[in-house]
Amino acid sequence: MPRWQRVSVHLTEAKDMRHFLYTLIPEEGKSPAALLQHLHISANYDAPDLLNSDSFSRLSSFPHPTLRRFTWNVCLMPDFFPRVSTSLWTNLQQISLDITTTRILHSFLKACTNVRFVCINTIRTFIEADNVITPTIAHALQSLNIGLVLGDLTETIALLTAPNLKRLSYENSAGSGQSKGLEDFLRRSGCQLESLCIVCTTPDFDEAETKIMLRTPMFTAIPNFSLHLIEEGCHPSFPQAIIAETAAKWSATAYVHYEPKNYGYHLGWGTIDMAHVYQIDYPFLVKSSTPTIKWTVSFTDGPLTSA
Repeated sequence: MPRWQRVSVHLTEAKDMRHFLYTLIPEEGKSPAALLQHLHISANYDAPDLLNSDSFSRLSSFPHPTLRRFTWNVCLMPDFFPRVSTSLWTNLQQISLDITTTRILHSFLKACTNVRFVCINTIRTFIEADNVITPTIAHALQSLNIGLVLGDLTETIALLTAPNLKRLSYENSAGSGQSKGLEDFLRRSGCQLESLCIVCTTPDFDEAETKIMLRTPMFTAIPNFSLHLIEEGCHPSFPQAIIAETAAKWSATAYVHYEPKNYGYHLGWGTIDMAHVYQIDYPFLVKSSTPTIKWTVSFTDGPLTSA
C-alpha cells in the first residue's frame, strides 16, 4: 500500500465500502497510502451503507496531499459529504461524479478550491425552495463536462463564477433562454472560453434560440464551437444558412453535417468537432464501470495488478 498511486475499487456488497475504507485509512487521519494520486470508487448495488456517515467521515480524513483525482461512480453523493471533509479536498485537481445536484456541485466547488476539471455523468438542476445556495467563485476551474442535464443548466450556473474556465460541454434538454443564461454566466465570469459544446435533445432549442446564440458576439468569439440540433428543431436548410451567416471569422474551419443515426445536425467551427461523435451517451465522461475484479492498484510505471 505505501507504493499505491492509482486505486480503483468496485463494490459488490454493502460491507465492501466499510472494509475498503478502513483498510485504506485504518485510523482517522492516518493512511499508509502516502503516494496515492487517484482514488476511483464504484458500485453496482444500492444500500443504506453507501450513505453511512462513519464511512464518509473516514474517507474525508484521508491525510496525504498527493491525492489529485477523485472519482465517485456509485450513486447520488450525500450533500453533507463536501462539508464534513477537511484534508481530502485540499489538493484535488479533478473530480468525477456519476450523479449529482446543483447544491452538491456548488458544495464541492466551494470545498475544492484547487479543482481544475469537473466531469459529471448526470446532474439534476432543480433547486428546492428550502435549499439556499450562496454564490460560488471557482477560481481554478478550467473544464466542466456534463453528460445528461435533468432540468436547465442555466439554473446551476446562475450562482457560479468561473474566471479561468476554458472548456464547457453538456447535453441540453432545455430550450428558450439558454443563450441568455450562458451569456450572463460567461460575462460574469470574464473567462476566455476556448471550447463550447452543446448537444440538444429537445426541439425546444430551435431556430430562434440558435439564431440568438450565433448572433451574439460572445459565442462567435469562441474558437471551438460545436452544436447538435435535432431534426424537429429546425428546417433542413437552416444549419447551413446560419453557419454561413455567423461563422465568417472561422470560415476555414466551419462545418455542417447531417447525422441520420442521431436524428439531427451538428454544426460549428474549430478543430474540436465534439458534436460529430455524438451518441446516446455522449458526452458522458464518467463511464459506467463493469469490472470483473474488486480492486486494482497501479504502481509508478507498472501494469495494473488485482487484489
